[in-house]
Amino acid sequence: MAILADPFISAKIAVMLMFFYFYGKNMSQFKHLILCYLTLLSVNYACGQSSITYDVSELKASLLKSQPDTGRVSTLFTLGNYYLFRPGENRSDLDSAFKYLGQAAQLSAQLHLPDRKNKVLISIATCYVEAGDLESGIVKFKEAIAYYKKVGNKRAEAGAWYSYGSQLKNNNKNDHQRQQLACFESSYKLYKEGGDTKEAIQALVRWTQIQLDRKNNTEAENGLQRIRNECIKIGYFKEFYGWALDNLTTIAASKGDFYEQLFYQLENLDALKKHAEYYTDDGIILAYNRITGLYLALGDYIKAELYAQKELSLTLKRKGDYVFPLDNLFISMLHQGNAEAALRILKKTIKIQPPERPQQVDVDQFFGRIYAAMHRYELADHHFKKAVAEYDALDPRHENINLFTAIYETASDFYISTGQFKKADHFVKGLAAMDKHFTRLQKSELALKQSKVDSASGDHFSALVHFHNYSNIKDSIFNSEKISQLNRLEVVYETKQKQIKINLLNAQNKAHLAETEKANLERNITAGGIVVMFIITGITFYSFRIKIKSNRLLTFKSLEIDRQNKSLQVLVNEKERLLAEKEDLLADKDILLKEVHHRVKNNLQIVMSLLSTQLEYLENKEAVQALEESHQRVQAIALVHQKLYRDKGGIRIEMRPYIADMVDDLDGFFNAGKRKIRFELEIDPIHLDIEQAVPVGLILNEAMTNSIKYAFTNDEGSVKVFVKRTLEEHVVIKITDNGKGLPTDFDLGDSNTLGMEMMKGLSKQLSGTFNIVSNAGVEILLSFPYRDKRIFV
Repeated sequence: MAILADPFISAKIAVMLMFFYFYGKNMSQFKHLILCYLTLLSVNYACGQSSITYDVSELKASLLKSQPDTGRVSTLFTLGNYYLFRPGENRSDLDSAFKYLGQAAQLSAQLHLPDRKNKVLISIATCYVEAGDLESGIVKFKEAIAYYKKVGNKRAEAGAWYSYGSQLKNNNKNDHQRQQLACFESSYKLYKEGGDTKEAIQALVRWTQIQLDRKNNTEAENGLQRIRNECIKIGYFKEFYGWALDNLTTIAASKGDFYEQLFYQLENLDALKKHAEYYTDDGIILAYNRITGLYLALGDYIKAELYAQKELSLTLKRKGDYVFPLDNLFISMLHQGNAEAALRILKKTIKIQPPERPQQVDVDQFFGRIYAAMHRYELADHHFKKAVAEYDALDPRHENINLFTAIYETASDFYISTGQFKKADHFVKGLAAMDKHFTRLQKSELALKQSKVDSASGDHFSALVHFHNYSNIKDSIFNSEKISQLNRLEVVYETKQKQIKINLLNAQNKAHLAETEKANLERNITAGGIVVMFIITGITFYSFRIKIKSNRLLTFKSLEIDRQNKSLQVLVNEKERLLAEKEDLLADKDILLKEVHHRVKNNLQIVMSLLSTQLEYLENKEAVQALEESHQRVQAIALVHQKLYRDKGGIRIEMRPYIADMVDDLDGFFNAGKRKIRFELEIDPIHLDIEQAVPVGLILNEAMTNSIKYAFTNDEGSVKVFVKRTLEEHVVIKITDNGKGLPTDFDLGDSNTLGMEMMKGLSKQLSGTFNIVSNAGVEILLSFPYRDKRIFV
């Protein structure tokens, strides 16, 4: 039975379908869902009815009392459509639909209501198709279309063509695609001519989907571009705009055009953010995932990490499947040598949201990849074996291609990189058996692995063949990509040059028009003077001189205006030059600042490494303790420079993530988690410059270190960090613990330990106040004036 649905169904369904495709299901299932989705959108365009729930008993009672007029026609039509679109496959419903619709058509003819009659005809045609009599249905559709064409009702004719094409598609056969294309193309043109742009887009979507089904990528791409442009033109950013961009991305991927894929996905992400009322977070997560994958393919690991972090954050917020964002994030981080940070993120993620059984397979292979990057090969081997065993138990027939590929690719990479080629051979052969499902880039990587394994086993000829295949595929992908990008850059450049020429011609045209108007004015004045001289014979010589003087004054003013315009143009050019120099200087400043912070951070890392190395050779506990404290103090300073290096401006540091990272470092260094010591943070969004951030970091490090080391006798308690910005433009920092507190005879003024002296000295450096109170634990209070230097950022 046909389904009655709103033509502009929510974008949530579309996003769900896209997720179904891109996260591991096969193409045939995805196409089936798309057909169901588009079927839901079809019926209202044909009959103009809304999905209203009717009381059938009331309608039948009303029918018994009604007279043979337009009201009875409407009731019969409503009842017929009710049974036609009623859910289920009940033959009696279809018989009832024929009955009421036939009576409606007959009464419409008797009352001479041709519009009503042909509207009913479309529903009757649908009944025939539902009953399996496609030919009779086509006859009725064509009869209605002929009438609407005759009377010039383009909107109704377009709806009839749309319904005709929809019923051909719903006939469960694939042998009417040419007729469907003609139907939807006619519907699109008629809607377009009638100014019904949204309905035209809907018809074009159906036409384009058929081209996609037929693998006519050139025609499909043309249709998708038209859908995209029409949506932008009328500001319609609901489901079809995103659908068009998704399919344009897919076509660009089939051509190996990374630049074009990235262009469409960035446009899609921009639309998702600007028009959040039409979309859900699922769409944004999907866009982040695709953009991350494209940056990974292009080798831009910094941007890939940025978008992967955004995807992971939003996924965890929605308690979704974090496997895909973690996978992309770890690829980008490991390529940048950030294995330790990746390990922290993985542990933190599974602590927040423990993995389910399918996710555990991916989590183990993540651990394997990270430990391999850290050269902890025994742990890596353990996790890879565990991941493979869990996957084989979960999917013994290897039907989940995406999960199979992820496990076997990472395991083979590990064993090849560690020289265990016999173990790698098992996984490489498994991948080769599945290569029909791979992209060209995956096939090239597989060929390289086969070459390495064959070379290690002594089969040099096979290794050479595989390496040749790898080179050919890799060159074809990236050479075509570079050429494509170059062509686009040339087009952009030529377009800009043409625009400059157009602007110049417009300026010249305006100047020419001004000169012409000026010449016409002078000619008119002269002609007027001559006419006046001929008409008024009494004009004296004095009047003539006044006229000459006026002409000279006009000429002088015109020259003065020209001179001022030239001066103004010189000033404008100079301003533009200075602005361009300013942008270059600001960019150079940012680069230099980042380099300074990066080098300072590296130097501090060297100092920390030296301290760590020295610790291994010391046996004196006091010396070890002193070096550990120095290590943490240097770490606090290094963390400031690391944050400033990653900050766009390179001048100010946000305290919330800085303190959170410091807590993570202290937690790991002192095993606070195992001692059941909890950290509670309450931090306002405050940014400090380096002059304030370094002293604050050292004070916080010293205070929290003392709490962790000395406050808790039973290894259990909590440390709270409170950072607020007051109305008086002061920053107040309070560090408290619920430990055993200070000795009863403690006096801050008399305390002369290195740590205490350092905190007091740093407080003075901040021009602030510093105090320690022992009350059910220790409370350290620091207050200092806030300096806002955003003007220099």
